[in-house]
Amino acid sequence: MKRKYLYLLLLPMLLTGCNKKKTDDLTIHFETGYEDINVTDVHTSTVSMPSITGMNVEGFYKDEYFEEEFNFNNLINESTTIYVKGLKGSGTENDPYIVESSNSFNSVAYSGKEFSGVVKVIKDFELAPKITEEYTSTTFKGTLNGNNHTINLKVEDNDGVSIGVGETSLLYKTSTEALVKDLNIIGAINGNTNSVGTIANFNYGNINNIKTYGVSMHKSNGYNSGVRLMSEYDEDNTTLIKDFGCVGMLEDLEKGGAGGICGTNYGSITNCINFMNINTIPVI
Repeated sequence: MKRKYLYLLLLPMLLTGCNKKKTDDLTIHFETGYEDINVTDVHTSTVSMPSITGMNVEGFYKDEYFEEEFNFNNLINESTTIYVKGLKGSGTENDPYIVESSNSFNSVAYSGKEFSGVVKVIKDFELAPKITEEYTSTTFKGTLNGNNHTINLKVEDNDGVSIGVGETSLLYKTSTEALVKDLNIIGAINGNTNSVGTIANFNYGNINNIKTYGVSMHKSNGYNSGVRLMSEYDEDNTTLIKDFGCVGMLEDLEKGGAGGICGTNYGSITNCINFMNINTIPVI
């Protein structure tokens, strides 16, 4: 009789153990924007926060745009990717912040604050910019040296037509101190904001030596006045004489527009070449 009573007491515990989902052989992938870190054969339902050498880590997130922080106290019962926000380097001329992927670039564009310092691109990579609260809260006031590398704005097939995956510019806004230079852009943007270009929605700084090749921009909500199609150089192809295609709107910050380099410009755009198609549906 005592044994039967003991068995009844232990039965709920035994059933709980049987129903608990096994967490063996899970892989936790840390996307750092540099070298990948994979924790394999995970035998526990939680994972420890790693230490990443040479990287200034600002946080760990569930998504590549750093919208939702990852909680290391939560149980994990499936393979998971954790996105690491942060950069290598110290942001000086001699030790710039290094960008070599979409994740490291997003640590700049989605910092959620005024971003200062020198940023250097060292590899070509793909990008699909998205409008988020962190994005629109970021003002770039540093130097972005593209180092003549190429950013490919992601496209996807839509009934045989390639359209942009990204919905906005590389940067939301540049300040008067900002310099963006020596960068090539290919791909497409499917604009979803009142002012959009390839480099910045709103430019107050200096944009120099940007080349867009085959970029296609569709903007479904905005103004098409001020849209131009192509940059023009002198006979020697050395001096920019007209910024055709670079700016959507020149005067009205609230209305904005679609342009090859930026949507609305209050700064300087020099030595930029823009070969792209711009399609807009004017706001009535």
